[in-house]
Order: sequence, then C-alpha cells, then structure tokens
Amino acid sequence: MKTTIVPAQITTVEDKIAGHFTLRQLLILVFAIFLDFIIFAVVPRQLKINAFKLLIIIFTTTLCTGLAYKHNDRIIASWTLLIFKYYKRPRIFIYNKNEQYLRQDFVLKAKEPVNKNRKINKIKEKTPVNASSDEIYKLNTLISEHSINIGIKNKKKSGVKLYVTAS
Repeated sequence: MKTTIVPAQITTVEDKIAGHFTLRQLLILVFAIFLDFIIFAVVPRQLKINAFKLLIIIFTTTLCTGLAYKHNDRIIASWTLLIFKYYKRPRIFIYNKNEQYLRQDFVLKAKEPVNKNRKINKIKEKTPVNASSDEIYKLNTLISEHSINIGIKNKKKSGVKLYVTAS
C-alpha cells in the first residue's frame, strides 16, 4: 500500500503544476517568453535577429529565470519583493494624535434615563454655620483628642452618608 505524508499546515504547500514548477514560477517564465517576443517584434529591424536584440533577450530570460528559482521554499521574486518592502517602509514614526488616518468615526448617543418620572435631587448649597469661637474651639479639641469620630459611608443606591460619633 502506498503511503503519503500529509503536511501539518496545508496552506503553506504550493501545488506543482508542471514538473517541479508552481503556478508562480510558470507565470514568471511565461512572462519572460512573452517579453522576449515583444522585444523581438518591436525593436527596430522587426522580426530579424541581431546582436543587440539577442543580448536584451538573453538578459530578460536570465533575469526572469533567476526570479523563478526557489531558495528555502520561496521563489527569489518573493524575497526581492520582501526586501523592497523593507527598504521602502518608514524608519521614524511620529505620533500625531490629531491624524485621522485609520481612525473610525463614531457618534456618541446620549443615554436615556431609566425612569422618566423619577425626580432628580438637586444639590443644595451649604449655608455657613454661625458658631461662636467657644463652640469652634470645643469641636476642634474633640477632634484633636480623638474623642469624636467622623466618617463617610457609601449608600447602596447612590450618594454618601456622613456620620459623627462620640466615643
């Protein structure tokens, strides 16, 4: 029985179309043939061979064959494209928070109140307390002697509760 090895990740394996050539390699080689024909037909002294045409045809064929060659399971054309992208990218990135590039536009919607009949309590301004200097002195001594405790507790629904206890 014939056994075949199935690769772990099938997406990285390219199909062989003709011999050991993949589709990309064949397209590069067909492009070389097409380019050679255009050079042969368009360069002056059309459809006749001369040394200048032959030199250009040999150069383009060699270049395209070199780009179709595989090295480390990648064709040389993909390596050159990778190197070109690397040297083309910017080296210094300057952050500008006002730049709109790749930002999503969104609109904030106002939240509707849960209960429309509920009244909102407005915070009343505190009225100053008219106290004599003796009362202020007594209160100050109670706080400094730690005989009075002042604390704040959060209510469950909302707001805070201020409490004063004497010990």
